[in-house]
Amino acid sequence: MKRGSAIKLTRIRKGLKQRELVSATHSKSLISRIENDDSEVQEGHYDYFINKLEIDFPKLLEQEVEMGKKIENLFIYTHYLQLEEAEKLHKELQKQEDFIKFSDHFIQYTLYKFFFLIQTNNLSKAEIVWNELQNVNNNLLIYETVLAEFFYSIYLIYKGDFKTADINFTKFLTNEKNISFVNTGDLYFYVSKAKTGLHDYSAATFFATKATSYYNEHFNYKRGIVAAELLISLYISTEMYDEALKLLKKLFRFENVLNLLPNEKPILYHLKGSVYKKKGQPEKAIELYQKSLQFNQPIDATLLLMQFNLCVLLFKCKDQTCRDEIFKLLKLAESIKNEEYVVLAKFYNLLLENEIEAIQYIEKNIEVVHSVKMNREARSEIYLNLSDYYSKTRNVLKAIMYVNYWKELKN
Repeated sequence: MKRGSAIKLTRIRKGLKQRELVSATHSKSLISRIENDDSEVQEGHYDYFINKLEIDFPKLLEQEVEMGKKIENLFIYTHYLQLEEAEKLHKELQKQEDFIKFSDHFIQYTLYKFFFLIQTNNLSKAEIVWNELQNVNNNLLIYETVLAEFFYSIYLIYKGDFKTADINFTKFLTNEKNISFVNTGDLYFYVSKAKTGLHDYSAATFFATKATSYYNEHFNYKRGIVAAELLISLYISTEMYDEALKLLKKLFRFENVLNLLPNEKPILYHLKGSVYKKKGQPEKAIELYQKSLQFNQPIDATLLLMQFNLCVLLFKCKDQTCRDEIFKLLKLAESIKNEEYVVLAKFYNLLLENEIEAIQYIEKNIEVVHSVKMNREARSEIYLNLSDYYSKTRNVLKAIMYVNYWKELKN
C-alpha cells in the first residue's frame, strides 16, 4: 500500500472531506496529488498527513500482507473446487473491500473474485466485476491482462458463447507466453468444453483426456473427477460406450476421492444410466437414473437435467410412474424459475393426456424451444414429435419445417 492510498483510506474511514484537511500549506489540489501518490510531491507532505490522521502505516502494511494471503487462498480454494471454503473467504473479503480498494492487491482481488463468481455460476455478479476490470484495464500488468482474458473466455462458456470462447482459447494454445500465465489443466478442460459446445467431439475428447491426466498428475482430484465426467459424456456422444463404462468403473473404485465431491456421485450414476440407455437397456438405465436422484443435491440445472432424462425414458417406456416424475420436474423447475424445464414438464404432461393440446402448447412456446438454453436432446425430441404429428395430420409444409429444424440441430 502506498502512503497516499493509506492517507485517502484513513480520511474516508474517518468521514472527512478533502476540503476539511485544507490548510495554509496544503491546498485541495495538493491533497489530491498526495492521495494519488504523485511522485513529485515532497516527502514531508506525506509525513504531515500520516501524523495528522494518526495513521499506523507499518500496521497497515502488515494487514495488507495478510490480506494478500487471503486473496491468494480465494483463488486456490476456487481452483481446487473447495467451494465452501472459497465462499466463506469471499464473504470475509467482501467486508474488507474498502481496505482492498486502496491496497496493492485490488486488481488481483478483482480478478480472483471474477473467477470465483464464474465457478459458482453467479454470472450476473461476474458481469459486474468484469466491467470493473474493464475500468482499470490500462493499469493491468501483462500477466493480469492474460488472466483476465482467460477468465473471460471461461465466462463465455458459462454464457453459452462457445464460438468466441473457442477462438480465444485457440490464441492461448498457440502462444507459449500466454500459456505460462494460466493453469494448463484448466486450459485443456475449457477448450474441451468449448469444443463440446460446438459439437466438435473428436477435439473435445482429445482435450478432455489431457485435462483429466493433468489434474490427476497434479493431485487436483476434484477437478480430475469433473474432467472425467466431461470425458464420459463425450464417450457417450461418440458411441464409445465401453470406454465410458471402463472410466466409470475406475472412478467408482476411488470411493475416498468421490467423497471429496458428494454432488458428483449422483452425476456418475446418471452418466452410467445414460450409457445403458444408449446401449438399448432402458430398465437398467431407469434403475441407475432413479438411484442418482436418491442423493441430496443442489436444486440446479444439473438436477433438472437428471430428472428430465428419467421422465423422458419413463414416458417412452410407458411406465406408470412417469406422471409423478413429471410433476416433480415441474415443481423443481418452478422453484428455481427455469423456464425451459417448466415448458418441457408441461409439454410431456399434456402428451399423457391430449396430444393436440400438447402440440398447441409447445408451438405457443416454440421460441423457448429454439433457445440455446434449451436441452439439445429435448429440442431434438420436440422437433421430431412436431414433425410426426404434422405428418399424421397431412400438414406437409409444417412436417418438413420441423424435420429441417431437427436436421439443422443434428448438423
